[in-house]
Amino acid sequence: AEENLKTPLDSFMQLFGMDMIKRIARETNINAEKDGLKLNSDSEEIKAFIGANIYMGLVVMGSIEEYFSKSDILKHGYLSK
Repeated sequence: AEENLKTPLDSFMQLFGMDMIKRIARETNINAEKDGLKLNSDSEEIKAFIGANIYMGLVVMGSIEEYFSKSDILKHGYLSK
């Protein structure tokens, strides 16, 4: 119910759900192993990755580097921490 959505993370988890997040992490690790890589991605990492992509879709900047800039002029907050 909407009254339970108090934070952006609550909304995010309502949309994706922990089961989906865990499955994405598991499938990411399986696909990496097929390519000879060992990632050990976990649900926290996947939540951060999806959240960063949503954020970058909403807040448009000139280049990928600008999202992660530590410069006081370019620093936007969430991704440059």
